[in-house]
Amino acid sequence: ITNANETALTHAVDADLTAVRYAQLGAQADLGRGVTVGLSWRDSFQLELGIDLALRGRIVAGPAANPNSIMVLGAYSLVSRTLTAYQPQQWALGAAWEINPRWRVMVDLTWARWSDYENPTSSLQTRLDLTVPTELTGLLRVPAIPPSAPREAMRFHDTLVPRVGVEFTVPWGGRHALQVRAGYAWDPSPVPEQAGVTSFYDSDRHTVSAGLGLTLRRLGAVVPGAVRVDAHAALQILPDRAFALGSPADPTGDVVAGGLAAAADATASMEFE
Repeated sequence: ITNANETALTHAVDADLTAVRYAQLGAQADLGRGVTVGLSWRDSFQLELGIDLALRGRIVAGPAANPNSIMVLGAYSLVSRTLTAYQPQQWALGAAWEINPRWRVMVDLTWARWSDYENPTSSLQTRLDLTVPTELTGLLRVPAIPPSAPREAMRFHDTLVPRVGVEFTVPWGGRHALQVRAGYAWDPSPVPEQAGVTSFYDSDRHTVSAGLGLTLRRLGAVVPGAVRVDAHAALQILPDRAFALGSPADPTGDVVAGGLAAAADATASMEFE
């Protein structure tokens, strides 16, 4: 117990990684006059992390080989379950209207079922068993394991997310084209006011985006089809949202959530004839 270099520890790890599968379905209809509508459904999925730990050993005060050394046999177990990722069930209804060869407008509305979201904090169960020799029962008391923090219901609510996009096409050189795009989305937060032991902070999300697309057709015998290059940038704006926990004894205190998040991407594709 006083010399860590003489401690012998053997261990084994048994890991199991299982893929998460979920269903997706969609349908699209062309209504004519440049109008297309679509409906899609995506099932929910969640990724859980489970840890089962068992530690068995003996605490020896004195030489381990000496039968007169004081020995305490013990076992410690831990079972932990944590929700590490979650995607809500979603229904999305969208439409695109090609007003003319240059203008196209797209809108969609997505319902997300956040009310099924479970508390992601760890569910922890621990146990400590020590076999204390009778001559030490009056001197050594088995330490008590503090109880796990309560896991509260999330009380998230479902959300409706509207999106709109506009695309303007500029013909170029008779066969090439340049597309200019812009979009906006409003993603309301599913998080209610927080006042529990575990708190989750979030804000509404406004996303504005802009993009360019370039289509080059019939560049020669090597590329008889089309080459497409697209690039976009998006900015997510999270307005400040104050969470007043209402308890002077709370170690965190009142919180204001908000911020900005930027993203950019580019893709290239080739079409063969």
